[in-house]
Amino acid sequence: MTNDFTAPDPHGGLVRRLRFTPLRDLVRGRVTGSLDRTAMIARSGLPEPLGTLVASIARRTWLGRRERAEAARELVDRCRKALDEGRTIEQVAESLGTPAAAARDLRRRLVARRSWIGRNVPVAVRVAARASGPGGGPHQGGAGPARRAGSRRSRSSRSSAPTS
Repeated sequence: MTNDFTAPDPHGGLVRRLRFTPLRDLVRGRVTGSLDRTAMIARSGLPEPLGTLVASIARRTWLGRRERAEAARELVDRCRKALDEGRTIEQVAESLGTPAAAARDLRRRLVARRSWIGRNVPVAVRVAARASGPGGGPHQGGAGPARRAGSRRSRSSRSSAPTS
């Protein structure tokens, strides 16, 4: 397995930096590569076990690229601070907890930082997608849950129907 945290070029190459540059920076004529979590973790100087753990936690947050990069920055800062205080790598990793739990907590914190619109628009989009999806709305003509089961009756009416 290759080490994901060693960038062959300290600048990451132009194509890589373009790939990880937010559009708002490109429009302003800047190629920053600020969304490149892998290069940021490599530049941080964290030991490999912590770098791998930070990358795993950031990936498991299921956030967008910008927020995932912010999550990785926050985790790197936390690990760097703990190492500077004299903690061992194992103690720092243990203080983060399991990757799933750490990612869940970090996601909650980052979502809480969003504006009201940023928190609620994704929910509205999911609700609208479910309502207009296959068999969604009452006027869509799609197969509802009872028809998907292979019968016109719902499951509860099937189980309570008298058998002959």
